[in-house]
Amino acid sequence: MPKTFLLGVGAHKGGTTWLHDYLKGRPDTDMGFLKEYHVFDALFIDEAVIRRKFLQQRIKDIVSPTRWPRLDQLRLLRFLGNPEHYFDYFQRLCRDPRVKLTGDITPSYSGLPIEAFGYIKQQLEQRGFDVKVLLLMRDPVERCLSATRMWMRHSRIERTAESEAARLAVFHQLPGYRLRTRYDLTIANLEAVFRPEQIFYGFYEELFDQASVRALCRFLGLPYLEPDLAKRVNESRTDHVLPDALRAEVAQAYAMVYRAVGERFGQARVAALWPNQRFVR
Repeated sequence: MPKTFLLGVGAHKGGTTWLHDYLKGRPDTDMGFLKEYHVFDALFIDEAVIRRKFLQQRIKDIVSPTRWPRLDQLRLLRFLGNPEHYFDYFQRLCRDPRVKLTGDITPSYSGLPIEAFGYIKQQLEQRGFDVKVLLLMRDPVERCLSATRMWMRHSRIERTAESEAARLAVFHQLPGYRLRTRYDLTIANLEAVFRPEQIFYGFYEELFDQASVRALCRFLGLPYLEPDLAKRVNESRTDHVLPDALRAEVAQAYAMVYRAVGERFGQARVAALWPNQRFVR
């Protein structure tokens, strides 16, 4: 039987860490030594933060004169130097007869161009994998807000209603935010390469539900195992209220996403899941 490779392409702050934890805990799955390998975004995407963090910084870590590199750092640099080592690594994981699924869930793969998706598909299928692609989408306003709160938490900046709003007003316009929130572009690029039955589209707002997890397990060819639906990972919740004027500003900046996703998956469904759609003119 062919083994399945799951290519998770987003969205950032869309439940991918929770899903990875669920898959990692299964006896029939081996996702390797990382959740996010950041190989193909580092190679194919020119966005400054990605280049700096996942290409340049990895090189600096390896050549540091003050410490020996870790095994995972060496592996990642080897993957970047020749991506065939990346594909071979996952093929080796699946030599274990118990392993039915492996994969890489890197949300910023959402910004990959068509040629990158084509290359990944070709290399995986040459190694006998049944390739499956996952895109989890979240209300663009809430996704940007959650990412902003996470950045503030990691930067140890005091999170008040005013400071969150001030940063969101700037951050939602940044290239990195747009890269991770233009689901309409991601869908178009995926469907130029993968067959419909290879792609699973889901919504963060529906993810934490037995029916959604069952549907995903069927898609991946795995038996259903009960998830911890009460568990949340990397949440950035607060009681701060975001002004409607700012919600409207961010929603309008992503109007093309609300419209495209609504047309594709049903206006009523998307309006119910993404209440910020009401701000789109």
